[in-house]
Amino acid sequence: MDLHYHPALSNYDILLNIFEQFRLRGNSSATSRHTLAACARVCKTFSDPALSILWRRIDSLLVLLKLLEPTLRRVGGKQNEPYCLHGELLPTQFSRFQKHASYIRTTDLADTSNLIDPTVFMYLAHLNHGRPILPALQQFSWFQSIPVTAQLTSIVPKSLRDLYLHLGHRNGGMSDKAFTTQIIALLRLLTLELPFLETLAVFGDCHPSYIFPIAGFHQLCSLVLERWRYPLTFHQPKGLSGLERSSDLIEATKLITTTGAALATISTPARFQTLEELEVLTDLEEGTVLFAIMSAPMLRSLDLTFRSCVESKKFRRFLDFVCPKLTSCSHITLDVRLSHDAESQLLMYILTPLLMLKDLQSIAVHVPSFPPDLSLSDQDISHLAMAWPRAKAITLDYHCSSPPPLSSLIHFAQHCPDLKSLSLSRMDFSLAANSQQSYPMLSHGLIRLNIYQYRPITEPLAAAQFLDRIFPNLDSKLFRTPLVYIKGDDTWPALVDSLDALKSARECESVQKAAADRNLDSSK
Repeated sequence: MDLHYHPALSNYDILLNIFEQFRLRGNSSATSRHTLAACARVCKTFSDPALSILWRRIDSLLVLLKLLEPTLRRVGGKQNEPYCLHGELLPTQFSRFQKHASYIRTTDLADTSNLIDPTVFMYLAHLNHGRPILPALQQFSWFQSIPVTAQLTSIVPKSLRDLYLHLGHRNGGMSDKAFTTQIIALLRLLTLELPFLETLAVFGDCHPSYIFPIAGFHQLCSLVLERWRYPLTFHQPKGLSGLERSSDLIEATKLITTTGAALATISTPARFQTLEELEVLTDLEEGTVLFAIMSAPMLRSLDLTFRSCVESKKFRRFLDFVCPKLTSCSHITLDVRLSHDAESQLLMYILTPLLMLKDLQSIAVHVPSFPPDLSLSDQDISHLAMAWPRAKAITLDYHCSSPPPLSSLIHFAQHCPDLKSLSLSRMDFSLAANSQQSYPMLSHGLIRLNIYQYRPITEPLAAAQFLDRIFPNLDSKLFRTPLVYIKGDDTWPALVDSLDALKSARECESVQKAAADRNLDSSK
């Protein structure tokens, strides 16, 4: 068939960009894949760039292995049997397999222990002369029962950037010690096989000793550790024994006496020179050990989630210990449930250690307490605003018994010029009537304001006038009012309507003034 089309459609890069738009703008994944598959069948010119986009991301490695059918089939044709290769692959079969494998950038390898016979990967590695099966792979998620080192290293290339290890299961009743030993060996091997790794996520039965081989990834920028379940009364590997304590570890031992024996065996922390992002799901003891044995001088973003309830005093001591290590941080997220502590009812008791982090741009603190007895004052808001002058987004989510007055928002307007998003649990609107009389009109750029208030507002117009004076750029569509209103209360909708009316009036006045100025200039 003789096709006539613009010469630009013969350019591979142009076609690649066009087909990429099909993938991004498709109504659904199935629709976009169908469209790309149809494009690949139009002509030889379209085939390669369309297939490149179509196969760039596949849900499972089994999708690729299906190209080896009918040589690849289940043993005896039974559904509960693993896939095996029956006979040798034809050169055309393997060539087609290699071509499609070269397109793949992102994929998963699910638990194949009962799905694909290990000999399949061994045979493919043999045919590929020791080269990785997926030469262009950039992101890989690995779900396996036990570490299968040869299988993993035969699949991923040295240029891999993102690796997600899911280690929650094991075969044959493997002991904790044996499992941990295999994982450590795997991580050490991967530091050699994947020298350019930038993102590593380890999910499942994580052991604190994993930190040491992980430190061998010298290009690592992002690290995620979740579901640490091991008790911390262990001794570190023998290779680390006999070393003197470091000052950090001595301080950590003061916080957690149960781990003193383990911490006493380490002096040189695991250094992560390039690490910029760290996300950890942990508890107080494990988190303390983690920060005692690791150093990340370039850390920019920290996300800490505590899976168990923590006493206020212990959490404060934890932050006192950790915050001096976070001076390079610009983004921090803390999520912790606090148990009742009669002596620590002020939210600032928890937040004070964070005030030393002057370069923070994004702060999100979620600290629900039981019972809800935390309080935040106008003076507290002032201290927070002055401590974080570079802040662009602040979220303080807490169970509040004594909220700050609405007028305290002026501190953010005066001291945080770059603030674009502000979320607070509650505000006291009772003094809003006189607030607009006290402050001049500002030009602050705050756009999003979230206040979760479940009580009626006494004077919504006065509150709107005050907010409009200090945050004139506030977008009422992004103003998050409470998800649940008190029955019969219409004060929150009235507040939003008043904000819209004030903004419209100001814009009309600005247009009229501009027109008057033009008329004045033209009359001269």
